[in-house]
Amino acid sequence: MDKRFVHLSSRIDCDWAEESPTYRLYVNHELFSERTWIWRDDCLEENIVVYGEPGDYTLKYELVGPHAASLTVGALTVVEGPGEVIDNENFRITA
Repeated sequence: MDKRFVHLSSRIDCDWAEESPTYRLYVNHELFSERTWIWRDDCLEENIVVYGEPGDYTLKYELVGPHAASLTVGALTVVEGPGEVIDNENFRITA
């Protein structure tokens, strides 16, 4: 099958106390990004660009290290391309 580009966006917020936490984003177990969160009282818009075959994909965010922090992820949307959101952790690239 032919691969397609899909641009997605997700809103991320992180609550942390002491050291800046690091988080990772995986798409179907492939590491897409790793960032250290340095912002206080702010959220980010994560842009995710996937070049893949039609099918279902899973997003997974994880905190790295022993930091006292929590991530809140939501508002997953397709910005551009042949895709659809299933829920805040899953999307589909359509043919």
